[in-house]
Amino acid sequence: MCDRTLVVEITARSTDPMAVRQEMVGVMRALSGLGIPELFPVLHAESFGVRAYDDAGEELLWVISSIEVAGLAGEGRAIEWLTNSVF
Repeated sequence: MCDRTLVVEITARSTDPMAVRQEMVGVMRALSGLGIPELFPVLHAESFGVRAYDDAGEELLWVISSIEVAGLAGEGRAIEWLTNSVF
């Protein structure tokens, strides 16, 4: 992920890909709702990323979304977020 991406790493509760995506959309909702670019302009964040790991530390899935696309998750438009994000 690029140096202008704020990445959050999570330990997923499930290894089911759809359940992991549901957890990821929750993280994207939170990130978009915080107003990161305004609160921390020094970060120069252009996108948000989430990396999901299992209990053993193995990567399950990752996603990257522009800040605008992450906002779709925050508006309850998860399907649009899914189709406009990179997994």
